[in-house]
Amino acid sequence: MEFKAHIEKLVGAANWSKWKRQIELLLRHHDVHDVVCGDRECPRLPAEASVEAIAAYEKAQKALIKDDSLAQLILVGNMDDSNAELTSVCNTAKSVWEKLLSVYEQSSGQRLHRLMEKFFRSEKELEDDIASHIAKLQRNFSELNDELRRVAKTTLPDLLLMSRIMSTLPSEYFEFKSVWESVPIEERSVNKLTERLRLIEMRLPSKSTDSTALVATRKKVFKKPERKCYVCRKPGHLAKDCWKKGSKPKVEDDAFVCTVEGVPESEVWIADSGASAHMTKHKNYFVDFTKFVSP
Repeated sequence: MEFKAHIEKLVGAANWSKWKRQIELLLRHHDVHDVVCGDRECPRLPAEASVEAIAAYEKAQKALIKDDSLAQLILVGNMDDSNAELTSVCNTAKSVWEKLLSVYEQSSGQRLHRLMEKFFRSEKELEDDIASHIAKLQRNFSELNDELRRVAKTTLPDLLLMSRIMSTLPSEYFEFKSVWESVPIEERSVNKLTERLRLIEMRLPSKSTDSTALVATRKKVFKKPERKCYVCRKPGHLAKDCWKKGSKPKVEDDAFVCTVEGVPESEVWIADSGASAHMTKHKNYFVDFTKFVSP
C-alpha cells in the first residue's frame, strides 16, 4: 500500500516545532533519518582493498547517495519558497538540516538552557484540563531529553517528569499527593498518574458552572427596584424632575430636621443588648434592685 503523508509546509518559526516533528517521523518511515542526523556515513575504502571490498564500498556509497537524495527531497519538498532558497547552497541532507537548526533553534547551550527553564517553570493554565496540562509537560520533557541526548549523551528519568506534574497541581489535588507517594516507585508511570488525576478531575465540581451560577444569583439579589416619584407616585422619573412639583405651594424644608442637645454624662442611660432591663449608675431609678456579691 502506498504511503501518503500530508505535512504543512515550513513557513517560519511559527510552525517550526510541529513541522520538525512531522518531518522526523516521515524521515524515519523512509529509513533516512540517520542520513539527515549524520549517524550514517559511507565506510572508508582501505588503501589495499580487495575486489570484493571495492564492490561493497561502491554499493554502499551508491545507496547512501540515493538515500541522501531522498532525504533532501523530503526536506525541500515540504518547505515554502523562502526556506527552499535559504537552503539552496546545501548539497547534502545533513547540511540542509543543520542550516534549518541554526536558523530556527539556538546553539546547543542556549537551547538546552531554554528547554530546562521552560520545563521547570511551567505552571498549569486555568483553561487547561489535566490531560492537556500533562501533555504540555510531556512535550517539553521530550524536547529536553532529545537535546540532552544530542549534547551530553544522557537523558532524564520519567520520575522527574512525574514529580514535575505533581508539583504543578492546584490545591484541589492536595490530598492525592500523599496517596501517590504511597505507591511503590517501581509501579509508578506517567500513564497511571494521568489516569488517576483524570478520575479526580471528573469528580471535582466545575468552576465555570459555579462562577456562572454565582454571577446570576448576585444579579438577581441585587437588582434595584424601579424608583417612583414621591410627588405624583408614578415611576420613570424623580421628584426633582416631576412636572407636578411646580404646581404645589412651596413649603419650608424642615421636614427632616432634627435637633441634638447635649446630655450631661451623669444623666446618660446605658443599654446593653444582653440585659433584660435598663442600666444606669443611679440605684434610685430602679423599682426593683438586687445586689450581687460579685459580678
